[in-house]
Amino acid sequence: MPYTILCVVGGVHKRRDTKLLKARDRYKGVHIQRAKDAAFAKGNLPWFILSSKFGLVAEGQGVVDYRHNLIERDLGILVDLLYSQLGQMRTREVYFYTFPGEEWHLYLRAMTLATNKFGAKLVVTEFKKQTKRSRGAW
Repeated sequence: MPYTILCVVGGVHKRRDTKLLKARDRYKGVHIQRAKDAAFAKGNLPWFILSSKFGLVAEGQGVVDYRHNLIERDLGILVDLLYSQLGQMRTREVYFYTFPGEEWHLYLRAMTLATNKFGAKLVVTEFKKQTKRSRGAW
């Protein structure tokens, strides 16, 4: 059954515990909670965290501590992994939440290339930069 998913960029801020943690607990940041809230608001969509190393990680999936930053030369590897994962889930639409800025553009590029290759619709929402005044804003 084809379906829609929600995905958020994981980022470099992770809990550094050596034990296996669920993805929603491993990745830190208010954006993780916002993604969960958005998934619920959109009809309780399945939601995933985009990892530079593991691709789409279900929020309840166990994740080990790792350090891996997405760089240009690894982009094709991530695109192929995302393409495969989108195919396994028969995904037709991806709501993708990311941040503005140079450090996040490769994640957006990977998701754009993978969804285009697979033929899925991509809907992008950028989180606003956090300031004291904008806390709580998308």
